[in-house]
Amino acid sequence: GQLVLSCLHTTNVVTTVERLVSFGPLHQHQLIRLRLSLSLRGIISLRLLLRSDGAGRIPVCEILTATPTVREQIREGRTEQLPATLHDGAMYGMQTFTQALYRRYVNGDVDLEEALRYADSPEELQLAVREIRSTRDIQNR
Repeated sequence: GQLVLSCLHTTNVVTTVERLVSFGPLHQHQLIRLRLSLSLRGIISLRLLLRSDGAGRIPVCEILTATPTVREQIREGRTEQLPATLHDGAMYGMQTFTQALYRRYVNGDVDLEEALRYADSPEELQLAVREIRSTRDIQNR
């Protein structure tokens, strides 16, 4: 086995996958998706937010694990479906940025203003904070 860690400047899991695929020429994108789907174990996308107590920064992570569904979505180029898979993947250790931000806010680690500034969907985070459910529940409170 091999351990490969890489750092890419992307905003979330979906853009990370798309960026990896786009490194190759267009005619090889399908092959790159196939190889990525076979070798990927996970993606962690990290943002550092200011702590509410002013003592530095704290990480907030979007986490994707390479389940069979994720591998299929990557292989078939259906990356637009990855956010829904992340949202529903708590039992596999996955979480969206919104879910991670919500937990950091509820724990008092970050202020709401800071969390909203970094949220992919500020509206969804606001709904969760107000205890109003969107069409999908924020999982693992």
